[in-house]
Amino acid sequence: MVDPLSLQNVIVRSHEVAKVQKISQGGTEEQALAFAQELTKKAQKAEENISQSPTAEKTNIQEQKEQKKKKKGKNSQEANSKIEEDKNSPADGQSGNLIDVRA
Repeated sequence: MVDPLSLQNVIVRSHEVAKVQKISQGGTEEQALAFAQELTKKAQKAEENISQSPTAEKTNIQEQKEQKKKKKGKNSQEANSKIEEDKNSPADGQSGNLIDVRA
């Protein structure tokens, strides 16, 4: 049979229980501190990555602008050459010595 709890046994054991609880809480606090430190490290790394990205975006935007300018330059040159070809080709109803071959 189980002995009933007596107040004398509870008081004697309360110091032992307090020590065990203190040790277990100390371990929990240490784990919490380690976890907090790990989170701060991750946050710092994420902040570094974010701070680097605007400079990379600026270079990408500048490259895109340059490519657009190049394309516009090529398109305008092609348009000018087509206009000159059209000027050189005879108008409808006129006969000429050039053969217009377009695909």
